[in-house]
Amino acid sequence: MKKFLKTIIIGILIVSITTGCMRFSKEDKETNTPKESSNKDFSEWIGKKGIDSIKINALKNNVKIYYHNSETILIKGNFKGNYKYFTDNNLLDITASAEESGENELTVYLPKKMYKSITIENKDATSKIFDVNVESLIINSNDEVVVDGAEIGNLKIATDNKKVQITKDIINKAIIETKNNTKIIVDQTKVNTMNMLTESGDIFAKIKGNKQDYQINYSKNTADSKEKQITAVSDKGKIEISFI
Repeated sequence: MKKFLKTIIIGILIVSITTGCMRFSKEDKETNTPKESSNKDFSEWIGKKGIDSIKINALKNNVKIYYHNSETILIKGNFKGNYKYFTDNNLLDITASAEESGENELTVYLPKKMYKSITIENKDATSKIFDVNVESLIINSNDEVVVDGAEIGNLKIATDNKKVQITKDIINKAIIETKNNTKIIVDQTKVNTMNMLTESGDIFAKIKGNKQDYQINYSKNTADSKEKQITAVSDKGKIEISFI
């Protein structure tokens, strides 16, 4: 009887291995397959340590990034569609697409530290970043973009709808480009160099600093005479720049 049972168990193991039905915990940990998400809230903790770069590719999802009081990254969502992520060395790469436009949300909570880069490609929904400290922040969108209370080495934003809102940030260099009549609003922000370019939108900038320290340009390709530069160009929109 024992010999018979042993033969059956060995046979099952052989079939499982050859058909690929047997999975190991290591494989489960390293591989993240696409998931169908419902309209109910979901959350997922990312156990990998040492992540210093974030890449998000989203469709019809309002993306938000915050700091939180934890040493582990948390991803939360509320949408119907597809969602997946993977980690590669120190990079966390997230893809999230909703089936329909609406009150869809993808929120990422990060441990409080300096990040090398955060890159967001987001279509048909807003992108909002709060209070992070990052060397490079790049956002490509066709909807509203908000950056609030952040400390950034190099900022690059491109969008063609609604508005760009930069509030109470500290930025070394920034390039903001918008199409159509998209507004650019910069409020109570400290910056060394900022280029704001729009087709026909308005530009309102309130810079923290001494006006005498800056060269202010209202056209492209102006010769530099000062280290600190504020450039604001709009073909048809109103431009207002002030210092506080």
